[in-house]
Amino acid sequence: MPTKSVLITGAARGIGLACAQKFAASGYSVCIHFNTSAKEAEAAAAALAGPGKHCTAQADLSERGAPAKLIADAIAKLGGGLDVCVANHGIYEETPFETTSAEEFASSFERLLRITLAAPAELAHAAATHMKSRDGGAIVGSIPRRRAVVIRGLVESQR
Repeated sequence: MPTKSVLITGAARGIGLACAQKFAASGYSVCIHFNTSAKEAEAAAAALAGPGKHCTAQADLSERGAPAKLIADAIAKLGGGLDVCVANHGIYEETPFETTSAEEFASSFERLLRITLAAPAELAHAAATHMKSRDGGAIVGSIPRRRAVVIRGLVESQR
């Protein structure tokens, strides 16, 4: 029976890393996505247990098209297949109203929307397209608490 494979975005640390460890211990090959934390991601992949083949893939998910490229990169590094895609990535940028210009705030907010809404949709589309050509698969989304707090704070400050 071939090894199943998983791509987990934002998995160099935190919840993503815990998911990677659990999948690896369950026999999956794991691809750990990172944007800027290459050393953490490489160390995390090297430390994963289990019989699977573990790797890393870099992508800046704020860039249009990057999620599809990430899926293709992960599939190639995992040996041609992807069974599970976990969208766990996130972003947190301090943008206090009193010290942030309107332009800076708008740019930060657009980046937040791009990374937390558009990128997961693109990721899911690319993963589903691949999985449809196989025996199916699973796509999992995650909304870390920090993102919810930032959005809640924005809404509360607008009241």
